Amino acid sequence: IRDNYNSVADEVAKQVQNDDGLRQTLEAIQITFQCCGVVRAEDWGSDIPQSCECNPYGPLGKATCKVKPQGTTGPGQIYDQSCSTIIYSWIDIAFQIFMGICFGFAVTALMGLLVSLLMIHQIKRYDNVGGASIAMKGY
Repeated sequence: IRDNYNSVADEVAKQVQNDDGLRQTLEAIQITFQCCGVVRAEDWGSDIPQSCECNPYGPLGKATCKVKPQGTTGPGQIYDQSCSTIIYSWIDIAFQIFMGICFGFAVTALMGLLVSLLMIHQIKRYDNVGGASIAMKGY
């Protein structure tokens, strides 16, 4: 899954360069999550934005910084982590929550099935002993 995600992220990185709305969204993500580029800092080409400027002691704790790639303009120190790892981790968390909810519903359904089978077994056992039938009201 991660390999497919990385190939899609490469394509998204190219589209971000052409769309101002996506570009601004990615810059906001970079500031918030202390990352640079969709896949790597080189996604920005030769002009790395100020949103990649590394603040070692940001709101999310200590960030890892690196020197900007040679031949690029922009801040001297940029975030070492790419945004794809953060986006992937959010997708992974959402998937795990979804799977937990599905598993919870499955367990509940199986418990209902088990209780129903036990009730059927008890009714048949009572009828086989020769006692009076259990009156079932037909509403």
